[in-house]
Amino acid sequence: MGIQRGDRFDYIVSMSSRQRSLDEYRQAALKPGDPRFEERYICGDMNTSLIKTVKGLTITLKHTVTTPHPYDRNNLIAGPKASSRTIRPASISTK
Repeated sequence: MGIQRGDRFDYIVSMSSRQRSLDEYRQAALKPGDPRFEERYICGDMNTSLIKTVKGLTITLKHTVTTPHPYDRNNLIAGPKASSRTIRPASISTK
């Protein structure tokens, strides 16, 4: 992509979903009266960021660590003449 080789990040727009997973986990895993019930979480369950470079490239970045989902490292690079996608084998998450 040329980051630090003639191109650089210019700006980012980032949005998060509402936070619910940590509250549900706390209800299921902790005993009543545990001091951790007083904690207030301000992070969202899923964060999506759009990054724009000086040369006009767009990067989409999605991040979550609190929701149950299969591990993946799906990567997609696309341009006007070609595209490449790497997909790791799917796994099943039950928790």
